Amino acid sequence: MNAVDTNILVYAHDPRDPAKQAIAGTLVEDLDDGALLWQVACAFLAASRKLEPFGYDLAQGWQDIQDLSAVWKTVLPSWSTLIRSRASP
Repeated sequence: MNAVDTNILVYAHDPRDPAKQAIAGTLVEDLDDGALLWQVACAFLAASRKLEPFGYDLAQGWQDIQDLSAVWKTVLPSWSTLIRSRASP
């Protein structure tokens, strides 16, 4: 199982750098064992607002997250994960 960073999802929809957009889009499309981290989904929806001037709106962001959740496993944080992170130096 592999997860992607929020920036990869943003780059996949950002037309300002076509080369970066193509690489990110291919990565997302080709990831067949993907994990959609809850935090990444939320951060993507917030960050995608920066793409509104380029025609990408929040409704499209929600649709893309729903599409990913249909093919990738959604990973939610657990209390034990949060507790372990607090104990880490």
